[in-house]
Amino acid sequence: MPKAGLVYSEKAALSEILCKPKILPLKSVTLQKLEEMEKNQLAINIKLCQFIINNLAKDKKGQYFIIDEDKKALLLSSTKQKAIDLVIEILKLRPDIIRIELLQNLDVDGVQKLFIDFNLNNQITQVCFKRFMWYDQRAEILGQFFMKNKIVKQLEIITVNDCNRGLTPLFEALTHNRSISRYKIAINTIGQESILFLTKIIMDNKNVESLDLSYEICLENIKLKGKHSNIQELMLKGCDIGKSGCKNLGTILEIGVKIQNLDLSWNLLQLDSVIEICKGMKLNSTLLHLDLSNNLIEEKSMKPLSEALRYNSTIRTLNLNNNTIHANGCIKLTKGLIDNISLRSLSLSNNFIKDEGCEALCHYLGKRSCILEHLDISDNFIREKGSVNLLAILDYKESDNPEEDENEHDGLFGIIGKNDSIKVLDMSRNDIKKLEKEFHYIPLHRKYKIKVILNDLR
Repeated sequence: MPKAGLVYSEKAALSEILCKPKILPLKSVTLQKLEEMEKNQLAINIKLCQFIINNLAKDKKGQYFIIDEDKKALLLSSTKQKAIDLVIEILKLRPDIIRIELLQNLDVDGVQKLFIDFNLNNQITQVCFKRFMWYDQRAEILGQFFMKNKIVKQLEIITVNDCNRGLTPLFEALTHNRSISRYKIAINTIGQESILFLTKIIMDNKNVESLDLSYEICLENIKLKGKHSNIQELMLKGCDIGKSGCKNLGTILEIGVKIQNLDLSWNLLQLDSVIEICKGMKLNSTLLHLDLSNNLIEEKSMKPLSEALRYNSTIRTLNLNNNTIHANGCIKLTKGLIDNISLRSLSLSNNFIKDEGCEALCHYLGKRSCILEHLDISDNFIREKGSVNLLAILDYKESDNPEEDENEHDGLFGIIGKNDSIKVLDMSRNDIKKLEKEFHYIPLHRKYKIKVILNDLR
């Protein structure tokens, strides 16, 4: 009988035979041949599609459509019936195309043929409408499409005039669609009725992971609440959300909604608004990226933000570009940064922090607990005084007294070679032309390599 994997006999003196294990291929030979045939056929189809685009899909006014190979997207810019027919043939030849962008209005027959009759060949996962007029009949047809379609995962509606409430039939259909997880409804004039349907979509559909409402002007009635929401990316760029909107967002962050990426740029946030956001940040455990750029945030708003950073342990990227925090605001900010254990990227471009703000950042960078990898302090009127300390923090030369540096407490900065975390430093458009050579010295002689950006120095 077999024992321990060996076969032997007690009646005869037989030696065991060890066999190498046979490694079976993960794919059968037939499947590999089929995949190679499909790959070769796709290469032929790509050449055929390029011939169609160059020779058939154009007239005196220009191209009917183009294909973006990087995005695997077809961009349709013509409303002619011939263009629709060619698009259908292209999609049949190119099953790898997953995105379609409609850059012009289609007539009712074109919408019917492309979306209902052809059903986008059941291959398109991303649909984008740009400058598309949502008259009732078109919206009803597209509503029928989205009511039944389970393939599309991303829907974008950009630059739409909804004053005639044309989007309402579409949004009504989307309340029943659970396959779309990413919405971008931006730069529109959305009517009040459509806003109510959009709110219902957000509240009811737990599959929505990304919501982009950038530059919407009618958002006061949208309320994103519910502990079971799965929205991970929320883009509210240029929405003028005000204090009440920020209070709602602060509550969302506080109760544990899964938002990881929050864009509040171009909202002109006042102190009251920043305070509401920071209240939520203190207890939040999911936020990774926060964009507060282009808000004209003043230095007095840095105190609540600093306090939030002190307690938040998840945020990795903070963008404060193009605000007015000045030197005193930067000093307040660094007090919270010193106790933060998660921030990897900090952008402070064009904030007038000057030498005093740069020295405060050096104090933070000199801490052994600092893990910051990317720092952008470009265009801040920083001169030689602030730059010298920064050079000393980053420069990894041999110290004259290593034991003294080793025992030096963290309260002091300016010790040679205290920071080994920074990987990218942007000092562009500052008044440090005289120190350009010294900054170029850092990446050459530093123990851990660093990329220093020095564009347009003054």
